[in-house]
Order: sequence, then C-alpha cells, then structure tokens
Amino acid sequence: MDILMIGDSTIDEFLKIDEAEISCSKDEINCKISFPFGSKISVSEYKTTIAGNSINTGVGLAKLGLKVSLDSEIGFDAFGNQIISELNKRGVDTTYTRLNEDKITNVHQIIFFQDERTILTYHEKYNYELKNWPTKPKMIHYSSQAGNFESYMDKLIEYLKSNRDIMVSFNPGSTQMKLGPQKLNKFLEVCDILFVNKEEAFYITNKNTTKEQHEELEKRGVKMSVITNGKNGSSCFSNGELTQLGVLNEKLEIRDKTGAGDSHSAGFLAAIFYNKSMKEALIWGTVNSAYCLTEVGAINGILSKKEVEEKIPTATFLPFEE
Repeated sequence: MDILMIGDSTIDEFLKIDEAEISCSKDEINCKISFPFGSKISVSEYKTTIAGNSINTGVGLAKLGLKVSLDSEIGFDAFGNQIISELNKRGVDTTYTRLNEDKITNVHQIIFFQDERTILTYHEKYNYELKNWPTKPKMIHYSSQAGNFESYMDKLIEYLKSNRDIMVSFNPGSTQMKLGPQKLNKFLEVCDILFVNKEEAFYITNKNTTKEQHEELEKRGVKMSVITNGKNGSSCFSNGELTQLGVLNEKLEIRDKTGAGDSHSAGFLAAIFYNKSMKEALIWGTVNSAYCLTEVGAINGILSKKEVEEKIPTATFLPFEE
C-alpha cells in the first residue's frame, strides 16, 4: 500500500431548509439560526455521503492514483455498511476498517440555510487499538479521532519511532487539538508533514505571522508544515524555505465548503508522493480544493490525477494574503 489513513469515519447528512430566521449582533459576526420550537421543519433537499477527514483525504488520494487503505472504527449498522461499500467502489481498501457490533456509526447532520451551514455532530466512543498491518505502508496519514484516543496515539508514536522509514503526515481534528500544544508536541516530533489551518497554527505556536508559525512548528520537530487560510491562500515551509500561494483565480460556483481542507491535503500529499516540489504540491492542493467546492459533499468534486495535470498549465492564482 502507498498510504494508510488512520482516523474516524462518519456519514454526512445534508439537509437544506428554506424557512428559518437569522439573528446577528451589531457587528454581524455572532449570528444564530432559529426556527419554531417544537415544530416540524420541511427539508427541501436531502442527501448522504461518507465522510470524515481520513475518508475525505483517502478517497482524494485514491482518485489521484495512490493505493490507499483505511484504518478506522465504524458501527455495525446500515451507515457502517454504506461506508464499506462506497469506499470499495472508490478504490480504498477497507481491510483495516472494523465494524463494531456494539457501536453505531458517527453522524454529522449539516443544515444548509441561505449561503451558510450549521453542523450537528455525533461521535461514538470507540475502543481504539493499534492493528497489525502485515504490509508496511510507505506513508501514514493520521487524522481526527474522538473520545479516548490518547493511549492509542501514544502507541502509534512508539510504532512510528521504530519505523522511521515511513513518511508520516498529521492533520489533527478538533478533539486532538483540545489536548493542548504540549501533548500535541509528542506527535509533532515524529511528523514529516503537518496540515493545519491558520487558527490551529496560532493555537499550537502562539505566533502571529505565517512565517513565525512555520518556524515554530519546525522547532518542534515538523519537517514540513502546510498552513491553509481560506480565501487568503496557503503556505508551506521546510528547511527554512517558505512557499506561499493564493487561491485559484477562476470563477467556480461554490456549492459546499465541506472538505476543502481535506481535498487540499490530498492534492498536496499526492504531489509529494510523485516527487513534486513544494510549490507544485501547493498548486495540486489548491486546484483540487477549488473543484471540491463545486459539489455537495467532501468527495464528489475532487479531481483525478489526469484532471489535475490538465488544469494546472492554464491555472492562475490570486496573490497570497497574510
């Protein structure tokens, strides 16, 4: 296998509603959505899709030509079977994806109203165990886990210390971020590539500028760091070299922002796997991410390797903004 994805899986349920009220503070930043309490709310559009950071990134990598396996815990239910079936169709090996008979599958309900989304999340408490992987992967991508995952992460760190020939990438989820910078540092010490957004980078490093954040992450052991900053672009840092890139300069209809970061990670990792430069990797990630937004769901708009390579020669990018 080229890359093993480790992290939680979920089902995203998309519900579009047309009747609700938005109330905001005077600065129009702190806004709330409301609808009548105790009433039945009509849903005008509904669909489900498999999701989760590791699934989103893994499906993207498989479409970009890598041999991908998923190590994940799911429930012994209809949603769990949906995840297995869909991953197999999309070329992701599920040998290490375990159906837990006494558990249910994670669910995210994503409520769309006007141009924004509100997400309700349910995370089951799984018993994470380090599995026996008969075939050593060339790369491991570790992402979000919820609940009691700390002991699992410690065992994974020890495994990685004993297998330094495996390239390691890390995209911490919200629960992992709550461990705090000091505990996260343990994983950063074995991390070859770290993916975080601007807010997460500030939380870990307590540094303000992008360059300062990258430099601090390198001090903590990260060999290559990637920081995304929404419409302002993304940046990469390794061995003292900082590369920055703005977003794709193309008018695309944005239908859903779900999975933008994961599709960026998939494009970037695939480019690194194919021995591309940091600048080329940022381009792959940026192009893939832009097209992800054109479809509902995190895995429906992503591009194949051929499609990325066809779009790059004519692609232009806006200036990077701090």
